[in-house]
Amino acid sequence: MRKVSLGARLGPGYVHSILKDGKDPTIDNLISVCREVGVSLSFVMYGLDIDRDVEELLLALSEADPKRREAALTLLRGSGRAEARLLPAPPDGSSAQ
Repeated sequence: MRKVSLGARLGPGYVHSILKDGKDPTIDNLISVCREVGVSLSFVMYGLDIDRDVEELLLALSEADPKRREAALTLLRGSGRAEARLLPAPPDGSSAQ
């Protein structure tokens, strides 16, 4: 734990204080720890490990206007494997947000 804390440029007991004392890390410090151990923040937060391409896609979708987001979802829903994993379109045709 000490090595990870120092590698993340934090105090030597930082990771210990999170794991043993239940202290809440700041998002910036958590990102530093994740990078040090080679784990994505999305895996720590949601149990879902994503690569840089998917991260870029999610960022682009989050910043897109609703019409572009709906167009992207429509495209992805009709693309084979992704279709089975994505949520179906809402029955009223509106975009889920």
